[in-house]
Amino acid sequence: MLMAGQKMTNKIKKYLEIGRELFSSLLFPKRCPVCDEILEPEETKKGIHSACENKLYPILGAVCMHCGRPVGDENHEATKEYCYDCMRNGYHVKSFITQAKSLYVYKGAVKKSMYRLKYSNKREYGEYFAKRAVEKYAWWIKQVGVDVIVPVPMYKRKQRKRGYNQAEILASKIAGYAGLKMDTSLVCRIRDTAPQKQLASIERKNNLKNAFQMRENVVQYNCAMVVDDIYTTGSTAEAVAQQLIKQGIHRVYLLTVCIGGDM
Repeated sequence: MLMAGQKMTNKIKKYLEIGRELFSSLLFPKRCPVCDEILEPEETKKGIHSACENKLYPILGAVCMHCGRPVGDENHEATKEYCYDCMRNGYHVKSFITQAKSLYVYKGAVKKSMYRLKYSNKREYGEYFAKRAVEKYAWWIKQVGVDVIVPVPMYKRKQRKRGYNQAEILASKIAGYAGLKMDTSLVCRIRDTAPQKQLASIERKNNLKNAFQMRENVVQYNCAMVVDDIYTTGSTAEAVAQQLIKQGIHRVYLLTVCIGGDM
């Protein structure tokens, strides 16, 4: 009798969940993360228009052994082990980040998508990109032994003004799909720095000096994965990784949605 009652309760919960999803889809229909148009019912599972998916530039073939930037020729065959940027900044020799991966090259349609995610409150895009990231890199996340996901923190006042941190949105979704914990308490941003995209390479490093501060790592993690939306020169991620290493975390990896081409 008890088992029958439990089965009935589970069925009711399942129907209620389906009802909530249907009601939510009517009020807030899913939109394509590239063109921002409403998805047809048959497209919602995929999460993107097929035509829009073809406008993205996924990372394929040979990549930089450190940052994951494409380093192959038009046939994706390796032309070198490290990209120019990692060689120039010395990341191929010494870096607080063991290795990084990205989903797409930062060009074409994805630029507008990242802008809307970051500045136009299109938080729902985070679900699509997080799901794709885990689909592509679940093997890598497991292989390197990641035990905590850490979003690049935003300055508190800036986050209050914007209402959210896009890196945290992505990190939360990635953690959920990968079955890992997200921890936002390890590193905080204590300086409101100038936007990195407006600065030259050397200025970017100086801009981030003392911008981040570590907090007490009560639960000792062994391997962390930092999550952000875009990788340019890597200065921001390096600054965050440095604080994590100071706390005693042994290895830090990086996962971003996009990465710029060889610079």
